[in-house]
Amino acid sequence: MKRIQSHSLKRNVLIACGISITTLGIFASVLGGIMYHNNMIKKNQDYLAGIIHYCISQIDGDDLESCIETKEKSDLFLREKQMLDDVKKSHKAEYLYIVKPLNTDATDNMLDVMSGETERDREIYSDSEVVLGAPTGTAYTAEIAAKYLAGMDNKPGEISYFENKTEFGYDYTGLSTIFNSKGEAVAVLAADIPINDIRGNMIRYFLLIMAGTLVLILLFLTGIYRWMNANIVAPIERIGNSAQNFVKVSHGASDPDKIEFMDPQIHSRDELEALSDSMMTMASDLKLFMKNLLAETKERERIGAELSVATKIQADMLPVIFPEFSNREEYEIYASMNPAKEVGGDFYDFFYVDKD
Repeated sequence: MKRIQSHSLKRNVLIACGISITTLGIFASVLGGIMYHNNMIKKNQDYLAGIIHYCISQIDGDDLESCIETKEKSDLFLREKQMLDDVKKSHKAEYLYIVKPLNTDATDNMLDVMSGETERDREIYSDSEVVLGAPTGTAYTAEIAAKYLAGMDNKPGEISYFENKTEFGYDYTGLSTIFNSKGEAVAVLAADIPINDIRGNMIRYFLLIMAGTLVLILLFLTGIYRWMNANIVAPIERIGNSAQNFVKVSHGASDPDKIEFMDPQIHSRDELEALSDSMMTMASDLKLFMKNLLAETKERERIGAELSVATKIQADMLPVIFPEFSNREEYEIYASMNPAKEVGGDFYDFFYVDKD
């Protein structure tokens, strides 16, 4: 009899639970990551929208249009520039600026108007001051310029968002249109947040989620392993050991009284207890059956022996020497009896009824 390897059920249960909880953890992490990403984008969009709406509300479209055409900075223009500087200083936008999109050519596709700057910006970018009405050269690709140009068609208060990769860096941009008093688009005001900031938050979130998921997986596996070992695996092992011992003892046994099914001692009040009770009952019934079968076999052997004696007695009562009456040649006699079972009710004999 081949014995099943020890703890194979435990290992299979642990592997199955590990695969299940890992798959669930990965799914939850991915789903959480998508939701977090969408929330992060929405949060940054709302943040950019607050900056853009405030700045546009402080800008006079007619004066700005005149300054772009004449390339002369008015007092209002300078106050608006100071306003952008203050907003840039107090908020986390990497860039805050106004440009006028012209076309989607590879170069000179927009005009610089103004940009919010901090003292640090002036120190770092001292040689790249924004010049009112100056072409942007190759700073913006044709593809990016097309997005700015499309922003000129926005409705009042509408904001466009897109990823913006230029020579200034890789940012997430929100922009809205500045209109004059006639409702005509004059320029666009844009605010940029570094993509790396968003991705950094995403990476930190994923690392945190993965670490938390790993800890939960380990805790869950430990708990489920202990629970299943105590409530499922160990009872099944006890039932299996009792069954194997029963098979070992009963195999070739001639005395039913020596056959015993050890009680697995399962009191879980579930299917395993029902299985244990069923096997106990089955073993008891089998033991009783073996006793009855043994008794019946002995009785049959006794009856068979008696029938054999009866058969021999009956056969011995019949003549078996032939020919009989050898001194008489005018006839011959022969007889035999074959009973259907061990003995029969028929007999025969032959003899002279008188002298002749």
